[in-house]
Amino acid sequence: MADPLQRLLRLRRQAVEQRRLALADCLRTEVDAAAAIAAIDARLHLDQRAAADLLWNEPRFATMTGPGRERSQTQRAAALAALAEAEARSAAARAQLAAARAEAEAVASLLDARAELARRLAERQAEHALDDVVRSRLMRSRPGRHQ
Repeated sequence: MADPLQRLLRLRRQAVEQRRLALADCLRTEVDAAAAIAAIDARLHLDQRAAADLLWNEPRFATMTGPGRERSQTQRAAALAALAEAEARSAAARAQLAAARAEAEAVASLLDARAELARRLAERQAEHALDDVVRSRLMRSRPGRHQ
């Protein structure tokens, strides 16, 4: 039968790995949202340059590009909201990862302390055994003295 603390440590390490993967997913979502914002910003910038480069400033052009600009602004607002949500999820995932690591470290420390205690106990038992050997030899070497 396996040591329960060893099993618990294995479970805690698996939890750390799961939390790490969850954080990676959150960070990928953050990157995707930031990329979407950058793409929208680039599109808006190109539209602005195209409008500024026109030699003529006709109302027809404003009516043509206005809805596209509004749609891009709406998409940008949605992408900003998605980015804020992804950042919040990443922060929560970081906290969960830190907690999982702390739990794994606590179990590992407990195992180390238990191993140290077992080592000291074994040393003490070895010392007692050695004392017993020395005492029995001394008793044999001194006839008539029994303690």
